[in-house]
Amino acid sequence: KTKSFLVVVLLSIVYCLLFTAYSFSQGAWTPKANFSGTSRWGATGFSIGSKGYIGTGMGCKDFWEWDQTGNFWTQKADFGGGNRAGAVGFSIGAKGYIGTGLSGFFGTWYNDFWEWDQAGNLWTRKSDFGGTPRVDAVGFSIGAKGYIGTGGGTSKDFWEYNPTTDVWTKKADFGGMARHIAVGFSIGAKGYIGTGMDASNTYYKDF
Repeated sequence: KTKSFLVVVLLSIVYCLLFTAYSFSQGAWTPKANFSGTSRWGATGFSIGSKGYIGTGMGCKDFWEWDQTGNFWTQKADFGGGNRAGAVGFSIGAKGYIGTGLSGFFGTWYNDFWEWDQAGNLWTRKSDFGGTPRVDAVGFSIGAKGYIGTGGGTSKDFWEYNPTTDVWTKKADFGGMARHIAVGFSIGAKGYIGTGMDASNTYYKDF
């Protein structure tokens, strides 16, 4: 009985230690290998499987892959649309997409749209974004479709991209005020947009 009791006590202690370690590991930030490109702002990114990707940014068109397992960066083919900041990025399956943005502080606004093939490391221009050229829009994907909306401080339109047909379809306008520099993401079959700033520099926290 004594031995059994000690075994139970030891197992309980081990469980508590493991549970505590697991609990403390949740919600904690862990530094990873620094991005291997130059310092920048206005870049965009997405993930495909266990790899993460960052590219473009003010004055930049380079494109990089981060390996989650090995914690290292590898440079990939430069973004096909040239230097730009404030673009939108998302992934659908094994393909990544980047579009819209601007070429400089007071440069050209774009509505071009590009697909990156992970297997071939190749950029291919696709049908231009269905809305007007813009910067600092929001993008995400749901299933086999991609979405871009808001941007430029004066836009609230919202568009769906079908990679199979290479066609853009206008959807219901974003429910809040027109804005740019908002945040967007998806969970399951729902998309979410919130925060941002309008053309009069009013900040928002609606969601």
